[in-house]
Amino acid sequence: MKTQDFAGLFLIVVGMSDFHLHSQTVPSPAVLFDLDGTLIDSSKGILQSLEYAFRQSSILPPVPLTSDIIGPPLPELIKGIAGTADPEILQAITNDFTDYYDRIGCFEESTYPGIEDLLLHLNSVGVHLHVTTNKRLRPTLQILSHLRLEHYFKSIYSPDTLHPKASNKTQLLAAQLLNEKLCHDQSIYVGDRLEDWSAAKSNSIRFGWACWGFSPNAIMFEDNSLIFKAPEELLNVYDL
Repeated sequence: MKTQDFAGLFLIVVGMSDFHLHSQTVPSPAVLFDLDGTLIDSSKGILQSLEYAFRQSSILPPVPLTSDIIGPPLPELIKGIAGTADPEILQAITNDFTDYYDRIGCFEESTYPGIEDLLLHLNSVGVHLHVTTNKRLRPTLQILSHLRLEHYFKSIYSPDTLHPKASNKTQLLAAQLLNEKLCHDQSIYVGDRLEDWSAAKSNSIRFGWACWGFSPNAIMFEDNSLIFKAPEELLNVYDL
């Protein structure tokens, strides 16, 4: 083989190698989902567990136990509806809730119509999927396994995924974006509460409002947030 042939072959190999390296660095689009009120309707299991926990402590909550209260981390949720600041009572209610929910309540949850088809389609075109939730990790994993959804997700983050625990959704989302090396301008966070929007905005990623969740009234955001009236509308973002 002539010298120029070797040179040409070398350039071809280098060029192919360079193309391969560049192709590996292109960030994959990512969708991060809230869990309660976005992927799953968790109202039945949570409300049953709250009723059980308050009954065990012989306390009548001063506010109705409806799906409107679902969303905050468990300690914050219970403190907000217990009508007492007594730490021993709050801890007892929390313990009873956790015991009932992990054994029974979490298996009462169901996916919203269209969610599994959405996950399947997004996965099939290379969109990386993640879960970012205020729910504790143990019941989160139990629910996703029970509903046969866990295999769709690259990562699942709960407050107790981190050490120390994340104190809010903004911290949790920030850690997930960093740890999973997600590209901010290629990521969307989908949720159904203003806390979710705030977490996305604080982390400089786009937000998608899940109108089918626990806060169904769409808000007219004065930014680049998206409004999804049904799960399948998320496919339009990727021209599917």
